[in-house]
Amino acid sequence: MRRAARALCIAIMLMAGPTVTITVAQTVEVNPQADTSMPSDPRGAMQAARERVASGNLGGAVTGLQSYVESHPGEIGPERLLGDLYYRKGELARAEATYRHILAYAPLDKETHSRLGSVYATENRVDDAIAEFNRSLPGTDSVPDLVRLHMRKGDLKTYKRTVQERADSNPSDAEAQSELGQF
Repeated sequence: MRRAARALCIAIMLMAGPTVTITVAQTVEVNPQADTSMPSDPRGAMQAARERVASGNLGGAVTGLQSYVESHPGEIGPERLLGDLYYRKGELARAEATYRHILAYAPLDKETHSRLGSVYATENRVDDAIAEFNRSLPGTDSVPDLVRLHMRKGDLKTYKRTVQERADSNPSDAEAQSELGQF
C-alpha cells in the first residue's frame, strides 16, 4: 500500500511539474510588456545621450535614445537628437526617416527642416536640400547653406537676385533684410 501511495504521489508531482512550468512560460509569452517605467524626461534623456557621446560611446547613446524615443512618441527634442546621432554615424537613411517622422507630426519645425536639408545636401540631393533649407527660414542659420547649395547648383546669381528683390520689395520685413544680410 505504501508503494502504491508513493507511486501515486510521484505521479501527481510529475504531472504537476510540467503544468507549473508551462503556466510560467505561457505567462511570460502571453503578457509581454513594454518598459513603461521610463518617466518622461526629455532633457535628461538628451543629456545622458550627450554624455555617452562625449565618453566615446556613440552606439550606446543611440541605443539609449532609441529606447527613450520609442517610449515617448511626440517629444521632438530627443527624437531630433536621435536623428542627429544617426547622421553622425553616417546612417543617412535612418536620419532622414527620423526627421521625416518628426515632420509628419510637426510640419513647421524649422530646426528639423534644416537638419533634413543637411542630410539631402550630404547625399548631393541639391534641389531637395534647397527646398528643406528654405522651409527652415527664417530663424535658422540656413542662409550660408543655401548659398553653398546654389553655388553647387550653378544658380547663385538667380538666388541672389531673388533675395535682393524680396528685401527691396519689403524694406520693413526684418526676415527678408536678415536673409539679404546673411547672403
